[in-house]
Amino acid sequence: MPSAPTASTAASESSAARPLRLILWSLAGSARHYNGPGLMFHRMFSRVPPGRFEITLVHGYAQQEEDGVYARYVRLPGSGTRVGQLRFTMAGVRWLKRHAHEYDALLAVTAYEPSIRPAWYADTKLGLPCAIFLANEKYELFPNWKGWRRLLGSPEKRQAMVRDVSGVVAMSKNLYQEAKDIGVDPAKLAHIPNTVDTDRFAPLSADERAKRRAELGIGPGPVVVFCGELTRRKRPHLLIEALRRSFERKRPFTALLVGPPLDEEYRREMEAAAASLPEPSRVRFEGFTKTPEVQYKLGDAFCLPSTNEGMPGALVEAMASGLPAVVTAFSSAHELLGDGQKGSVVEVPPGAPESALADGIEEAIAHWTLDPERAAKARKAARDSIIARHGLAQAFDTYEAFFRRMMRDRRARAK
Repeated sequence: MPSAPTASTAASESSAARPLRLILWSLAGSARHYNGPGLMFHRMFSRVPPGRFEITLVHGYAQQEEDGVYARYVRLPGSGTRVGQLRFTMAGVRWLKRHAHEYDALLAVTAYEPSIRPAWYADTKLGLPCAIFLANEKYELFPNWKGWRRLLGSPEKRQAMVRDVSGVVAMSKNLYQEAKDIGVDPAKLAHIPNTVDTDRFAPLSADERAKRRAELGIGPGPVVVFCGELTRRKRPHLLIEALRRSFERKRPFTALLVGPPLDEEYRREMEAAAASLPEPSRVRFEGFTKTPEVQYKLGDAFCLPSTNEGMPGALVEAMASGLPAVVTAFSSAHELLGDGQKGSVVEVPPGAPESALADGIEEAIAHWTLDPERAAKARKAARDSIIARHGLAQAFDTYEAFFRRMMRDRRARAK
């Protein structure tokens, strides 16, 4: 009786004349809804040249759009709750047992349990080369677990699974170093920064920008854009506090807060803070949008005061749109802004109050927006740096070479 096909035999077929058959594994889906890396991959793969990749999205998101970006959409039972993640993980392993042999490689979005365990199983037990995409510094590889999860050794088990799979993609240099620190073979590692469509995310001329602002009723002074989930981790309230200081210093700006309010209590707190400003209309809650490039084009600067990030797609998009950035010292901040010509990384001593951060943010915003010559140079430097390292064509070449290398290494190990 002939043996059943395996993933390793599928990978050994010549693929020079056909697209790479790839699984994109993402519990939270990959579409125009907000989901960090999933959204970034959707925007990236929506522009992939024909015949390059044939991608199946495996997800657990009930509202996932099937918009033709991916060749196939597979929804497995599960959700973002603890029980839902376990269901998704178990269903994923069962699905891979049936289908792994149909694909050349798998890319798992993040190293959380619903991604890493199915990927590890497919790689080590079924022979399908799998890569883990690392997106969150200090959280994915070094989870701060306590109690029963700590006693079970879960962090160490997760790190072992990451070491075992065929590849690891780090979006930032800090994440790359984290992977090395847990013992990932450097030969398996790739540093592939977030990518962006630099045609879609592009600046307007100063005259066109002023015209659009007037049409929307945006008053005088600089416009600062925040884009992301309205959550405590991303701290958009600090931009409101920076705006309060800008009134005190007689240089007010307008803040555009773009993103879904996932924490309603936090949203109410920010609305109350905005209402207490001398001009509450200077804070505009834009909500979630599928076209954030519209708001970027209105801006003079971008602000992201998060406590933790990998390499946020919003920052890359904003810089591609020609916005100097004002950010806190999260992973990739210095990587993107290190030369000091494209924006500022605002840092305060450990234990300093948030008011110090708000002060620093306001001062940096004034620095990059109130001097027209400096602002023009920063806008150009920001966009040029993204075009040089984060363009789509470069990303497609890098990912394809990475997947093919994993496939070659898998064949070599199988001999």
